[in-house]
Amino acid sequence: MDRYQLSSLRKASEAVFIHDPTDRAFEICLTAHPLLESVLLADRRAHAGLTGYTDEYYDRFYAQAGTLSNSRFQMPQTDVGFLTGMTAWI
Repeated sequence: MDRYQLSSLRKASEAVFIHDPTDRAFEICLTAHPLLESVLLADRRAHAGLTGYTDEYYDRFYAQAGTLSNSRFQMPQTDVGFLTGMTAWI
C-alpha cells in the first residue's frame, strides 16, 4: 500500500494514558471484526480475473476499500504508540 501513502493523510492523535492496555487491545479487535466481511469482499472483487497480486489488483482493492483501510491503519499506529510508549513510561 506504499503506492497510496501520499493520497492518505495521517495525522497523529493527541496522546492519552491507557488505563487498561488489555481492554484496549480487545476493543481494537472488536471494532475491527465487523469490517472483516467488507475487506474480504473487496479482496475477492479486486482479485476477480487476475492471476496474482498485480498493480491492477491493488488499484481495484484501493478503489473499494481505500477509505476504510486508511482509517483503520491510522488507528492501530496511534494505539500501538500509546500502549508501548506513553502507557509504559507512566
